Amino acid sequence: MENQRSLLYLSFIFILFVIWQAWQLDHSSKVVTPPPQTMATATPQAMDTPEAATHTATQSAAVMESQAPHKFVKVVTDVLDLEIDTQGGDVSHLILRKYPQDADHMDQPFELFAKTDSLFHIAQSGLVSKTSVVPDNQNQHAIYESTSEQYRLAEGQDQLEVELVWQQDQVKVQKIYTFHRNSYVIDVDHVVTAGNAAWTGQQYQQLKRTKPASGNTSFFINTYTGGVLYNNEDKYKKLTFDALANKEYLREKNLDKAMAGGWTAMIQHYFLAAWVPEQGTTSTPYSLYIASDKQYVLGMMSPVKTINAGEHDQFHSRLVVGPKLQDKLAVIAPGLELTVDYGVLTILAKPLFWLLKFFHNQFANWGW
Repeated sequence: MENQRSLLYLSFIFILFVIWQAWQLDHSSKVVTPPPQTMATATPQAMDTPEAATHTATQSAAVMESQAPHKFVKVVTDVLDLEIDTQGGDVSHLILRKYPQDADHMDQPFELFAKTDSLFHIAQSGLVSKTSVVPDNQNQHAIYESTSEQYRLAEGQDQLEVELVWQQDQVKVQKIYTFHRNSYVIDVDHVVTAGNAAWTGQQYQQLKRTKPASGNTSFFINTYTGGVLYNNEDKYKKLTFDALANKEYLREKNLDKAMAGGWTAMIQHYFLAAWVPEQGTTSTPYSLYIASDKQYVLGMMSPVKTINAGEHDQFHSRLVVGPKLQDKLAVIAPGLELTVDYGVLTILAKPLFWLLKFFHNQFANWGW
């Protein structure tokens, strides 16, 4: 009996210690400065590999910035507040309206995407083609047009569509973002209409970010920040920043192969950003380190499509940006709930989490 009482005391002390560690991590967060709306980024071009395409596009970014004006389209839903850069149509700034920056700054919403020195994190998607003109071509300004600079999900409205349009040499590209009420999933479509000749190309989706400053780590509290790759064969694979910077890493681990379904993500404490391609198709993952800007890239390329002259077709993917809500992530894509990583305490934390949810459903109170 005495041994059981001692074990209970030790378990209670251990749980208190874990809670204290989590409190320390949350309360030591730095407030992120709002981003200046100046810098633009480029996206991959039609090259032999996605890696080479991304590198070449990055080299031309400064030239494109000086030659082509661009603007930011502001979008507000019930849970998101974001900006889309008309240069490339990137999501360059994103705030989670229902989540505070940290426990000491409850009046400041959490900033997931930005372009500051302390936080560079954006979501990009576009088209590449070896034979046809595309808005992300290295020699084009890649500026989309928008009928409005502000969009808001109105009361009683369940869906909001934001359309960007680019057209040249009789090729028309519509980049369409579709937002949904009470959802952190954004549908992204590229609708391509071919001109007098057939159009051949691919869609890419990628996340680009800088490595966060080191610090605030704990043996017991998992705070992994970095890339993740999931497919049906290899399942859940973490890709650290060092791995993303190693050009041969994906090839060495046999992860650069075309895969059915799957997804790529950049995750951090409590939150994630993930690209989920159309699950009925295959995609090829790639990674890159841009040394000049200290930026890491993780992305996927779709299969090649050929669109006959005068016809149109579309590429579809989903961008997931927000909190790691385990139940909702499991519905979005297979394996996405694994981004909720309990670290070394998984064997204890998973059943405890299930028990907490059970009592919360009964009493609507996490304290119980």
